[in-house]
Amino acid sequence: MSDENIPLKSNGTSFIPPIVLAVIAAAMISGALDFGTTARRLPLLIGSATLALIVIDFLSRFENSVGRFLRAAIGADFRDPEMQHTPRWQAEITQVSCLALVLGGIVIFGFLAAIPSFIFFYMLVQGKQSILRSALVSTGIVVLIAMLFEIILDYDLYRGVLFDSND
Repeated sequence: MSDENIPLKSNGTSFIPPIVLAVIAAAMISGALDFGTTARRLPLLIGSATLALIVIDFLSRFENSVGRFLRAAIGADFRDPEMQHTPRWQAEITQVSCLALVLGGIVIFGFLAAIPSFIFFYMLVQGKQSILRSALVSTGIVVLIAMLFEIILDYDLYRGVLFDSND
């Protein structure tokens, strides 16, 4: 058995994951309330959306008509999972850490700085791509995002807490 193919042991009914995520989302919302008016929008949106998804996840874990309906509707039935193995916990920690870093980068530095940095380092480290390919893709993505939102749609992207001048 390879390191990446550990047999699935959980039936998916533990209530610990949604509770832990709810605490993190609540902390994000609470912390965002100290930001300026513009700077708090993204963390509030992410925290609120996360809490809404957590409620759905939490309810889907019950063995009742609501839980069965949600599992069937969103394809979250752990009795017949799509993935027949669970990744090693180190791989899970790495993935969650990457997402936490990009989210933190967006909150602090804004989209135009965080997204290409995330893409570059993720392709380089996790995707094992060359520096040139990682740089080209991340540069292409930031140009595409900037052109679409900043120029074509005339929409100011979130600049991050450090660069936000609106209060």
